[in-house]
Amino acid sequence: MIRDRLLLSAVLALALAGPAVAQSTGQAPVLNVGTSEHAISRKIDLSIGRSLIVDLPRDAKEVFVANPKVANAVRSARKLFIIGIADGQTSMFVIDGEGRQITSLEIEVGRDLNVLRQTLRSAMPRAQIEVKPAGNSILLVGNVANASEATQAVDIANAFVGTTAGIFSST
Repeated sequence: MIRDRLLLSAVLALALAGPAVAQSTGQAPVLNVGTSEHAISRKIDLSIGRSLIVDLPRDAKEVFVANPKVANAVRSARKLFIIGIADGQTSMFVIDGEGRQITSLEIEVGRDLNVLRQTLRSAMPRAQIEVKPAGNSILLVGNVANASEATQAVDIANAFVGTTAGIFSST
């Protein structure tokens, strides 16, 4: 059987949530900051209500969070516990006792897309669809058997985010 290869790109405007990286329900993920990373900024994607542990190379004295309504942190000497609170973006800076920057973090918090990924896999097990955050949207990219499956994927994603969207496809 010849399968139509359809590049499915559905951009779904999110009414209440933006980008996120899906996280497992097991242990919190850990980010290790190296001793020479003070000059670079790390990008972190968090889901609302999820956390991330940051291992620091030296003792932290201060943590500055630009928008604590989006994400906040609890600090111990060499660990930072970051919690995603609400949809949005914020910056976080960790400073040592001598006023030197240990790390800079750009944090984006949004909806956990794992449920959508699992639903698409269950409904269309042969389809190869990636769900990616894209600003305040969701991007579906992959291969499906036909236009009907593409429409089904968009319908499932629309139900997930509670909105309607346009679909762009090419063969």
